[in-house]
Amino acid sequence: MGLENGVWVGSFIFVIAFVYGVYVVNKPVTVGLEEGNQAVVRRFVDEMQNGFQSLDELVADDFKSHSPLTPSHSQDKASIPQLSAEMRAAFQDTGRVELIHIVASGDLVTTHKVFKGKHVGPGKILGQDPNNQTHHHRLMDVFRMRDGKIVEHWGTWSPII
Repeated sequence: MGLENGVWVGSFIFVIAFVYGVYVVNKPVTVGLEEGNQAVVRRFVDEMQNGFQSLDELVADDFKSHSPLTPSHSQDKASIPQLSAEMRAAFQDTGRVELIHIVASGDLVTTHKVFKGKHVGPGKILGQDPNNQTHHHRLMDVFRMRDGKIVEHWGTWSPII
């Protein structure tokens, strides 16, 4: 009785594990709200650096920024491509943002990024004229999402010394 029970129990566990494994493996994979929101913010960060191709897909019409970084801009959706173009012109090919962390919880997505670039182009950035100096900043942003789009933004930065 001892060995037969062991074989039976082992076989039973194998069958349950197999059935459960097939169920889990064949279960349709759905992207959760938080993962979808992270994907939108990742695209936003990328397009902010490279020029906007899908602003209407990423940002809600009633978008509002609460960022002290852009006091000269209107803080609405229309100001985003303008700010992106100014940053690309000022830093040309030298400015890059590296996404270090991205965390989502509910309708909020938070990013921690590092920016490094040399201010060589025309126009003021953060109140500074072009000075050919390298800027190295740590950026923290919080995005509030609604229906898969960014509706609010809070951001801050600090120089890395």
